Amino acid sequence: MVKVYYSEMVRDAEATRRAILASARAEFAAHGLAGARIDRIAARSGCNKERLYASFGDKEQLYQRVLGGMLEESIIEAWHEHCGQH
Repeated sequence: MVKVYYSEMVRDAEATRRAILASARAEFAAHGLAGARIDRIAARSGCNKERLYASFGDKEQLYQRVLGGMLEESIIEAWHEHCGQH
């Protein structure tokens, strides 16, 4: 029997969420919200659709999460650029 510790499971869940977000970002960039397909996102991220839906809800919620992450990245980048100029 293989023992799996809670910290390993959390790390795996976080890695899965990051993989889903990265796959979704690429899918939405290539196909837009209307053309994006959850099955392609799930396949690219290496998880099943059930895991994707459990983690992010529906396609629109996943899209909002991807956009929110992109906005956060832009704000952080702008902040670093601004602070670096002074």
